[in-house]
Amino acid sequence: MLAASPITRQTVGRTFTVAFSLLAAIAAGQIAVFVWAYATRFHAPSVAMTQTPSEATAATSPVVAPINVEDPNFAVDPLKTSEPATPAMPDKPVEPPPAVAAVTPPKPAVSPARLREAVEPEDKALFKEAIRLGKLERERGEMNAALNRFREASTVDPKSPEAIFEIAFTLEKMQLADKAAEQWRRLYDMGESAGAFFTTAELKLNKVKEDTIKTLPPATVEAEEGIAPGKTLGLLNVISEDVDDRSAAKHLVVRIPIKARAREKVDVKDLTVQVLFHDILDNQNLVQTTANVSSRWTTAPADWLDSNVETLEVNYQLPLQDAKAARRENRKYFGYLIRIYYKGEFQAGAGEPERLLQQFPPEPKLPDDVNKK
Repeated sequence: MLAASPITRQTVGRTFTVAFSLLAAIAAGQIAVFVWAYATRFHAPSVAMTQTPSEATAATSPVVAPINVEDPNFAVDPLKTSEPATPAMPDKPVEPPPAVAAVTPPKPAVSPARLREAVEPEDKALFKEAIRLGKLERERGEMNAALNRFREASTVDPKSPEAIFEIAFTLEKMQLADKAAEQWRRLYDMGESAGAFFTTAELKLNKVKEDTIKTLPPATVEAEEGIAPGKTLGLLNVISEDVDDRSAAKHLVVRIPIKARAREKVDVKDLTVQVLFHDILDNQNLVQTTANVSSRWTTAPADWLDSNVETLEVNYQLPLQDAKAARRENRKYFGYLIRIYYKGEFQAGAGEPERLLQQFPPEPKLPDDVNKK
């Protein structure tokens, strides 16, 4: 048996040392490559979100440089390959996760701030809630708060007659008649579109008018002395005076001052003055007179231009009885009635004695068959 030479053992030992070092280096490089490839694969989907499949594949494929080994026993690099270290990306791009649908929060309870922001007429829920809250506050006596609620409702639906009605009714409760009348007028002007609220508004306005007339002082109702409200002409104090006339059983002059409303143009052609004298027969029968009656204007023509008063003077002359007559008539003067009509409408009247006026009240309109005097 031959013994190994010392030179051969030394050479073999160096050879094993070099081979072991080379294997360790190759293993370390392989581990590094796998770690890098794994990390690239982990981030691949985020790259595919914004790149095409080919671009994503190129971005995630590691480039491995070949390892050159001088030792002929290790000339082949086991890690050299043309295939990517990571699995190929599919041709279809990675779809992003589905979007989460927005969740509409529930509608909050009505509040005054929300009501002020709501200006759409179709927001009926806010309108009805404001009306309901306003009525509750009015029942509790919180009138200002109720009024604000109804005004907020009117802002939501400005054309609603219900909101205007509640505002008017609340103002009326607050004894603000003038402001309430403005709201009633708004409802009235809406006409049939206001529905049943129109009838209510009409009744309220008529009542306001009547109450206004009742509260006016007498000087305002009869703005001019002797003229009734709504009339054009009136009577001042009528004066009757006896005339000493021996040729008549009774001679009387009646002066009738007729007053026209200020700045009112009066046409005497449209004026009718009735002066009806009455006599009494045998001290018991009241009859119309047979005396001579005549009239004239004291200042002609009567036009009420220089003055708003024109005086009509009427003469009554009852003849003496004929002493030779077969039968003498026991006729005496009793009194007179005065009726003034303008354009066919009764204006004023007077009577002497006054019971004549009560016994023979005037017609509100002039009968067509009455002669003008």
